[in-house]
Amino acid sequence: MCAARTGIEASSPAVIRVVVAEADRLRREGVARALGDVVAVEVVATVGHGDDVAAAASPDACDVLVLALAMDRCMLLDVATLAARCKVIVVGGHYAPEAVAVKDRVTRAPSSSNLPPSLG
Repeated sequence: MCAARTGIEASSPAVIRVVVAEADRLRREGVARALGDVVAVEVVATVGHGDDVAAAASPDACDVLVLALAMDRCMLLDVATLAARCKVIVVGGHYAPEAVAVKDRVTRAPSSSNLPPSLG
């Protein structure tokens, strides 16, 4: 259960600034709305195209990026770069051939015990 927003200003240092990156508009808006109801979380941007994620997830504007791997292109190749800017939470996604080819090149990758058998 999420706590409703009460008395925390967006400029407060306790606020976590979140960007939601998801291709599907309904899922993107649903995640943003759910996060927006959480105390100390401010959704500062939502993006629906992979090419817009890097600009929205700048360190000056974002603390956490909620990133769907399967956008208008596979975002797996971008995870390491984005993780250098802010914390990244990867959700959903599919395991396309390009994902298999780069799994060992991505920093901060989950342990192979958390990967599907096709990637472990």
